[in-house]
Amino acid sequence: MSDNIASLKKLTIKNPEDTSALGMLAEAYRQKGNIAYAIKTYQQLLSITPDNYQVLNNFGTLLRNTGDTDSSIQYLLQANRIFPNSPIILTNLTDTYIAMGRYDLALKTGQQAITLEPNFFDARRAMGNVYSGLGQYAEAKSNFRHALNIQPDNTTTHADVIVLLANSCAFLKEYNEAYELIKPLLNEENPGCAALYFKISHKINARKNAVNYITSLLKKKNHKNSAQYAPLYFCLGKHYDEIAQYDVAIENYNEGNKLYGRSFSLKDTQKHFKNITSTFSAKTLKTAQTAGNRSTQPVFVLGMPRSGTSLVEQILSSHPDVYGAGELINIDVAINQLKHSTQYSSAFPQRLNQLSVNALDSMAEKYLDHISSISRNAKYVSDKMPHNFTHIAMILRLFPSARIIHCKRHPLDTCLSCYFSNFGNAGHDYAYNLNHLGKYYIEYQKLMSHWEHCYGNRLYSVRYEDMVSNQVNTSKALFQHCDLTWDDRYLDFHQNKRTVLTFSHEQVNRPLYSSSMYRWKNYEKHLEKLKTILSDEISNYEC
Repeated sequence: MSDNIASLKKLTIKNPEDTSALGMLAEAYRQKGNIAYAIKTYQQLLSITPDNYQVLNNFGTLLRNTGDTDSSIQYLLQANRIFPNSPIILTNLTDTYIAMGRYDLALKTGQQAITLEPNFFDARRAMGNVYSGLGQYAEAKSNFRHALNIQPDNTTTHADVIVLLANSCAFLKEYNEAYELIKPLLNEENPGCAALYFKISHKINARKNAVNYITSLLKKKNHKNSAQYAPLYFCLGKHYDEIAQYDVAIENYNEGNKLYGRSFSLKDTQKHFKNITSTFSAKTLKTAQTAGNRSTQPVFVLGMPRSGTSLVEQILSSHPDVYGAGELINIDVAINQLKHSTQYSSAFPQRLNQLSVNALDSMAEKYLDHISSISRNAKYVSDKMPHNFTHIAMILRLFPSARIIHCKRHPLDTCLSCYFSNFGNAGHDYAYNLNHLGKYYIEYQKLMSHWEHCYGNRLYSVRYEDMVSNQVNTSKALFQHCDLTWDDRYLDFHQNKRTVLTFSHEQVNRPLYSSSMYRWKNYEKHLEKLKTILSDEISNYEC
């Protein structure tokens, strides 16, 4: 590979406009992992041939794989404009939209790719991922199965797709089928397969075997710097927590979080939250323009992750007038578009105060159209994106009559539950270190105190502990706040057939259990520093 790069570099020095050599050089850099050089070479190539759809496609795909989805989508859209009937480009667009959480757009481009080439393996694999993200696991299963039928002899090469197919079966409660799919892969020591084996192990009476398999896999593999093995430590952490071996459990959670190697900037978080509170001061909000609608359809359930947002939504959606939409990214996407817009002279987030009534109306209409389309025009649609707590001012400017439900949970339980959640690389950069979690929680609480000062009883609070220890009265009060009629059958929220895609899917599909309250006490000796960081928050919560 190094000799090939050296030869290609000589060619490009001799002829800087040799697009063929530059293209091969960029690809050679990518394969070797020299991403910075690959990016630089693609940029040089595009300066010579800016409308080369193949180069635009390859560069956009590379940028997506680095996590730069904003830049990636621009290059892929440009490639698509030049060659709109390429299933390869459309599939790469689909994968990028999935990475951005834009499943609505991913569904559209994925369907276009399949219409052009029904038997394109990557398009079927991408569509399986789209439907998984939408919680439509029967459709996901169909597409993953179709993909594997296209290339039936490549089971080793397509092990990841087999795991995805098996995961769809697991969500459909077809546990034995899931196991039969992954069984041949267990000999290949695939970490994704091992994690799924653990996930279904209770359902097939194989928990002990799954734990032993993962333990032996971690012992023999050299994975010191490999994040792909991190989920296996979370599996072991969960197992040892369930059997009350708490010291062993937290050792595994520590290792799993460490393997992800995520960094967190408290300074950046403090700056961001301070910009929000200064932009949306109580004085500013009194005269801020709002959209003209008075829709009560959206119900926003928010708070720290793992604070009970899934539980509240599951209880609400037990009522026939409520559609539980899960964690919608629409508000965050709309605000990010404004952040990157060139139409405004002021910086972000100050520019949010420049929005006209027409602009607010347009944003609100898009959101309302979306939730109506996915909910068959339900009277109420809950959006339980936890981090919408940073957008409360904009939410109430877009929907002045919307209800906002703030979920609260004991600070130590909240932080510990986040730490025990395998967020992978899906953001939450504060969640991989207990001390970072404590400091982030303080900033979250400061921001929520600001909103409570600005909006008062417009924010309805639900404490997780009240929901668990006094389910009937807390649920009735929640329903009354949302103007919903009460029936005792809503206490059986765990029998709700809707699919829950978040980390709480297991918990909300069974009756309330008190063991989730004050769970931190099982780990108290490991939490001394966190307790010190959160001392004021703990006192305020417990008083």
